[in-house]
Amino acid sequence: MLSSKCDLEEDGLRGVALVNLLFVGHAIVVFLVSLGMLALLSSNRNLRHGEASSPLLAGLESESALMRTLPEFEVL
Repeated sequence: MLSSKCDLEEDGLRGVALVNLLFVGHAIVVFLVSLGMLALLSSNRNLRHGEASSPLLAGLESESALMRTLPEFEVL
């Protein structure tokens, strides 16, 4: 009876260790995939620098590119 209880404790500890290992492995994979997507998106953004991807952005970009002179105020 004592031997089966000890086996159950060992199996429980082994299961907890396996779950911890799987969690750490999953966290590392998610981190690496996130870094890869960040690198891909930033390189894609650098390639299309100056281009607008939609008509709304094109309108905003052309409007913000215009230089407007500010009125000068005299301080009395």
